[in-house]
Order: sequence, then structure tokens, then C-alpha cells
Amino acid sequence: MKKTIFKRITALVCAMSLCFAMAGCGKKDPEDITESDVNAALEQMDGKKNPTPPKEGQEVVDPFETLSVEFSGVSPNGYVILKDNNERFRYGNALEGYESVFEFKADKNEGLKNGDVIKVTVSLRRDSGNLYLSQTEKEYTVEGLSSYVDKISDIPESTMEALKKQADDMFTAEQAKWSEKCKPTGKEFMGCYFLKQKQDNNMTRKNMLYLVYKISLKATGVDTKDTSSPEKTVDVEYYTYVYLKDMKLNPDGSCSAESTSYEGCGKNTNAPVGKYDEFWGTVDSYEFYGYDSIESMYKDVVAANAGDYTYESTVNDKA
Repeated sequence: MKKTIFKRITALVCAMSLCFAMAGCGKKDPEDITESDVNAALEQMDGKKNPTPPKEGQEVVDPFETLSVEFSGVSPNGYVILKDNNERFRYGNALEGYESVFEFKADKNEGLKNGDVIKVTVSLRRDSGNLYLSQTEKEYTVEGLSSYVDKISDIPESTMEALKKQADDMFTAEQAKWSEKCKPTGKEFMGCYFLKQKQDNNMTRKNMLYLVYKISLKATGVDTKDTSSPEKTVDVEYYTYVYLKDMKLNPDGSCSAESTSYEGCGKNTNAPVGKYDEFWGTVDSYEFYGYDSIESMYKDVVAANAGDYTYESTVNDKA
């Protein structure tokens, strides 16, 4: 507030100075200063309008009327694209190509986030004495960029349900490959691990989401410790996850992730029974993608990445 008041006082002084300078010419008395005079001085101070008046015979043009300003990328690493759509004021020829006489430059081209303000300035590429630029700079607010998810609560419930549905499909496809003597009996969603890169590094993966599950099954086979024993059926439980990276919030409020990053757990755990191999006289244990405990998963997924990522967990680790 103080800064704004000071600026207006300064503008008033500038307006009075201009009036004093013109008083001798009979153009304006300082006592006749109006609000529009102050606003004009403010615009001149901000550099939004060309402070130099046009010369006789010059054509007044606004170069920003044909400028397209687009923001792309992911906040806070967005970038700006300036495209001059001017077709009237250009030079060159059809063979060599045309180029606009206006040259635009942004004071910041990349590393942008939503809400940032950039200043675009314009100049003439070649001397065009018949053109007068009504504006030489203009400010634009960065908007419409996607941003990386910061926490689990950023993910819309509809998106989370869709992710769980896709995880169900993955588990169904995986279990279809199991031995006929391994029967699924249950699947419980345990919660999520969410890892976000620390600001002092530049990791390839900006964030990682793990949907954690406990899988239950009954396995029938030979005891791995005694191949001569008859087959028996045992209950097996293991913990697994479905993993996504670089989850983003889109301008329309939806949430997305890298389409190629939807992966299952790569860790193997063995059942205490398996299939007897008559040729080798050994037992090949049934293997599943997961961990035998939630603690061992936490160690691999969260603790091993603590140097580069902060984490959030909604996983029930008391199972």
C-alpha cells in the first residue's frame, strides 16, 4: 500500500513537472491537473506506453495486437512461446521467406510457474521511420500450466479410483499366469506411499506414487524342506504395489501421470511350498511379485530414497 501511494505521489510530481514545462506555452496550468494526467504519468513510469511522442507522418501501431503468447511445459519449469502473427509489417520475399519488422523478447523464457509475471519488450528489426510503436513493453501473467502433484490429497478421488481399477486389472492378468494350484483368496488396498523430489536436487522422477496391496492366496504343493512329504495346502500373504511417476495436476482439475510409468512390483517372494521337479529331484517354489512384510517394502521403496525425496504415507503398517 505504501509503495502504491509513493508511486502515485511520484506520478503527480511528474505530471506537475510536465505541466510547469508546458505552462509557458499556454498548454496547461498545473492547477488543472486531472486524474487522467496522473494515470498517464503512471503508465509512462511503467513503460507500458512509448514515452516518445510520434513524429509528423508516422503511423501509430500497436505491435502487441498480433503477438500470440503461449505458456507450455509443467510448472515450475514452464516456458513461454512468442509468436508474431503480423502479416502487414514484414520484409523479405516469398522465395527467401518473410520476417516481421517487430522483434519481441521476454525477460524470462523458462523456469516459469503459474502466477509469474513476465515482461515482453518489442523493438524494430530495421529502421522504419514511418512506424510509431504505441507500446514498447507489456506484462503477461503465466497461467494454464500443469503442475506436479505435491501430496496425496492433491489427487482427485475419481483419479484414485481409476488407478485402483487399473491395478485390479493388472493383478487379474498376473494371477491368470499362476499355477493352477495357487488360488487367490483376497486383495486389500493398504494405502499409498508418495515420494516428492527435494528442491535441492534435479531428479528425473519429480514424484512417485505407490499403491500398496496385501494379496492372500492358498498354495498347494510339496514342502520345500521335505520333497518326500505329501502335498499340503498353505495360506500365503505378501505385499505388493503398483507404481506411477510424474503425476500432474492439469489446468482443468484432472490428474494424469506418465502413461509408460504404470508398473508392478519387481521384487520376488517365495511360497513355502512348490512344484516337485522329477528330473532334478528338487522343489521349485511358487514365486510372486511382492514382499514378505510391509517393513521390507518400506525399506526398499521409502527409506532407500530418503536422500532425494520427502515422503508421505497412508499405508496401514500394522497388518
